[in-house]
Amino acid sequence: MKRLTVSPGIRFDTFNAKSEGGCRSAGRFTPAFCRDDTPNQPRWNDISPRVAVVYDLFGNTKTALKGSVSKYMLPWAGGWAKRYDPFTTVTDVRTWRDLNSDDIAQDNEIGPSGNSNFGVSTGRTADANLRREYNIETALGVQHQLLPRLAVFGGWFHRQFYNQEAQRNSSLTAADWTPFQVANPIGNGEMITLFNLNPAKAGLYASNLTDVNSDINRTIYDGFEVSFTARLPKNSTIFGGWTNDRVTTITCDQYDPNKLRFCDQSGKTFQEYGKTSTPPFRNDFKIAGNYPLPLGVEVSAVFMSYAGKGNSYTAQDPSLGVYWSVPASVYPNAQRTRVPTSAPILLAAGAQTQVPGVNLISPNTKFQERWNQLDASAKRTFRLGRRDFQAQFALFNLTNGNVVLQEVQTTSLVSGLSPTLGQPQNFLQGRMMRLALMVNF
Repeated sequence: MKRLTVSPGIRFDTFNAKSEGGCRSAGRFTPAFCRDDTPNQPRWNDISPRVAVVYDLFGNTKTALKGSVSKYMLPWAGGWAKRYDPFTTVTDVRTWRDLNSDDIAQDNEIGPSGNSNFGVSTGRTADANLRREYNIETALGVQHQLLPRLAVFGGWFHRQFYNQEAQRNSSLTAADWTPFQVANPIGNGEMITLFNLNPAKAGLYASNLTDVNSDINRTIYDGFEVSFTARLPKNSTIFGGWTNDRVTTITCDQYDPNKLRFCDQSGKTFQEYGKTSTPPFRNDFKIAGNYPLPLGVEVSAVFMSYAGKGNSYTAQDPSLGVYWSVPASVYPNAQRTRVPTSAPILLAAGAQTQVPGVNLISPNTKFQERWNQLDASAKRTFRLGRRDFQAQFALFNLTNGNVVLQEVQTTSLVSGLSPTLGQPQNFLQGRMMRLALMVNF
């Protein structure tokens, strides 16, 4: 429409999961049971609108204003029904006292289960009104042609997640948790509030769980980008960019009060269990290009610089922690009925993991060192008969950088920190050469 281009779209998603029934024989720790098929577990129908607009600002096709609003449903496959399938293999942690010292775990030497539904059912159900998670991305940007072969772009991106899940435990109430305080073993003078579960309810901690949509839990992404693309003589190109972004998570909808520590990264709620602040924006850089040489040889290189993060470079929570495996001796009367875990860390949309222990430091205050990597390659295509051959020589991590990608984050001492804390567990792979040959026929 004159200088305005509109690209609307709409997507329809239907998701219908089913758990097949069957029978299972009795085992050493589990009774026999049968279950019928469970259809429509769940059955979701969702509509996702998307629209993008581009406006030629001056009418000379050199400056374009761009904007878009898009809705994306959380992808699910067979993993959804598996969450509620009682035939799925599960594990249980028990205490064992080898009374006769024969290194064999007899039944009378094994302690009770921490899950009253272990081996009977998953003890986990979905709320009848549970809705599918989704996120909405909003983007605004401007692209401008500086020179006939050089274009630059600047943009802002915002993504917010909705219908995020939480769990309810109908077997537990606030009265089942007893608060007590213990000194932070770092020695910073902080008193950490922990909660011990009523021993009579210990077996109900992981049972009777219901997945619901939370009105509290949120994940918000904000990012800025500046990039360029240049076409150089001899069909060579170079492009690169800088991003400045952060992810803020709130995971305070918990039935276990031990997970309230540092649960609000916006720094607004539950600060009495651990003060936090809004995560900082972190910077990433990338530049890449290729250039043809005589004799049909083409060389290329890419330089990447990522802000130091936590043990997973895909994690939405990019920081490191100091997780304290709380010893039983610090509990009242040394009676520990529940080992605290940190709040869930979001690894990707819909994927979570629990880190054992209590985080002793505020999130987003400790990071790995910056990850810098330079890769380079050369390739040449030649023809023999009716076949095309492409030979390639590549060097990855040319500078042989050794940034730490994973380190020990746990400590278990009552006072002070374990000597293994911070010990590297995984490094960036050293300089590596690759020779490749591709044949087209």
